[in-house]
Amino acid sequence: MKKLVVLSVMALTGCVAGTATIKKPDGLQDQPPQVLKTEGAFWGLGRKGAFQLGQEYSGRYDRNASSSSWLGDFINTSKSSMAAEVVNNQTEQRWQLVCSGGGTGVNLSIFSFGGGDPYSCDIYQGQSKVGRYQISENKKLLDLGPTGKVTGQFNLGTQRYRFESVHEAEGSFIPVDTALGYYFYSGGQLVAAVQTNGAISLQHKPLQDVTKKDALVLGMVASALSWRTSE
Repeated sequence: MKKLVVLSVMALTGCVAGTATIKKPDGLQDQPPQVLKTEGAFWGLGRKGAFQLGQEYSGRYDRNASSSSWLGDFINTSKSSMAAEVVNNQTEQRWQLVCSGGGTGVNLSIFSFGGGDPYSCDIYQGQSKVGRYQISENKKLLDLGPTGKVTGQFNLGTQRYRFESVHEAEGSFIPVDTALGYYFYSGGQLVAAVQTNGAISLQHKPLQDVTKKDALVLGMVASALSWRTSE
């Protein structure tokens, strides 16, 4: 019999790690965090809602995630999706994110196969596709790091970034399995950190080009507000 399980908000927002904040790398420790305020059910992080980043950005989102299993846990399937709009209130630029992911996996003894398909978002302005975001699980067989480690890349126009999940909390040397946030890199240099555990916030190096801030905010929304069934 097919069993449908809707994933809980607590698991999807990383609350298993309490209120721990991500470890800030050199170069970002002195940058003030900008908090993304959300308005929705479940303490502001429900299935749908609105958000605001200071006076600069605002938007709304609608998301869903579920998983199913057959023959006990032998076969598992997962599906997740999100639609979001991000608005730069100063330039009046608007972007739409259309995100989805999931897959089918098989559990055999201590090994699991499949089920780790990338979660991706297409980014639009009106009818034009202007970027793409993709995040994948770390599937190295002998990797002894956190089980929730993910990496990804995204672009907005000609701007390209890569990112990785952060599992070390400030003041602690013991990593946790659930991601506490993400580090974003451009041209091999770390440019921003996104906190997703508890409060959602963005810290970034000083930017001269507003389009770079636009890209980082889109990356933060895709990373922090998406429900991914692998989490």
